[in-house]
Amino acid sequence: MTKKKKSGGKRLTAQELQIEILKFLLGHPKKSFAPRQITDHLRIENNRDSAEHALNQLVQAGSVAQFDENKFGIALNRLTIDDGQGTSDKG
Repeated sequence: MTKKKKSGGKRLTAQELQIEILKFLLGHPKKSFAPRQITDHLRIENNRDSAEHALNQLVQAGSVAQFDENKFGIALNRLTIDDGQGTSDKG
């Protein structure tokens, strides 16, 4: 069986890939995706390994969360707005 060549896709740099993954996940905040699903949705030629590496970098940065063994989504608990009324032991 031969591999089907993706048409119209482009290869992104590591930084561009991270940005595109973040934008994609922000557009789907309640879903989680496998790296291959993300590259298919983005219609890019980067392979699954480069997508996994970019996702792992985003997990380390705290922007993306890993839910299952191979499923990633936006880390909503990390994307909160500080309203300036946080609790403090000082007082």
